Amino acid sequence: MMTPENRRSFRLHPLPLENGTIMKNEVSQLRGRELIDEPLGNKGTAFTEAERDELGLYGLLPPHVETLQDQVDREYETFVSLPSDEAKHVFLREIQDDNEVLF
Repeated sequence: MMTPENRRSFRLHPLPLENGTIMKNEVSQLRGRELIDEPLGNKGTAFTEAERDELGLYGLLPPHVETLQDQVDREYETFVSLPSDEAKHVFLREIQDDNEVLF
């Protein structure tokens, strides 16, 4: 479970986002599955309802919307429960491969 001490050292750091949506200009032209498959543009469940509509993401993501910090908190709880440094390394690499914004 995340304690206040852990939370302080594992915060989501603001990233330069274009239009509050994605990180790179070349990624900003992507929509739908192409956007989800692009780690630099994929925010997972943190896409807002408006972004999902604008970017053609309905049906490609779980229906609930959560903040990036919610995602960080959830993934951190998983991370600290892993049994070894190797498992933690693999877990972090998988996040980076899928969702650079979250990583």
